[in-house]
Amino acid sequence: MKIIYTLILLLLVQLTYSQADSITKSNVYILRATGFLGSARQFKVFVDRNFSCKIKNDKYLVLEVSPGKHSFAVQIGGKKLKERAETIEILAESGKNYYLSSVLLETGPMGNVAAHLDELSENGGQAKIMKLKRVMCDK
Repeated sequence: MKIIYTLILLLLVQLTYSQADSITKSNVYILRATGFLGSARQFKVFVDRNFSCKIKNDKYLVLEVSPGKHSFAVQIGGKKLKERAETIEILAESGKNYYLSSVLLETGPMGNVAAHLDELSENGGQAKIMKLKRVMCDK
């Protein structure tokens, strides 16, 4: 009988810790719906200047981050973030969701393009996600 009570107690403790751990994280949604321009190339996603994963057009992914200040960036090509790359910083709060949408901008007279991120409201992010397909991070 003591063994059964011990197992039940261990199970309850494990469930409590697993729920507490999931609440301490924040979700950052990275959306990519850039239209035809640049659609053949994957964007590289960087978190705190480190390569995280790739994302194709008309897709979104969810990154789990710990609370605190984090920087995010996207670029076309290269697994090392360029020094001049534009980043967006978020002060992540426990249990909150953040939505970042990738945008392509023309950067020169020769039709060069660069990607960067814009922050969306929660309502705007959720509305845009409905039109996209979720992908898992494939480095």
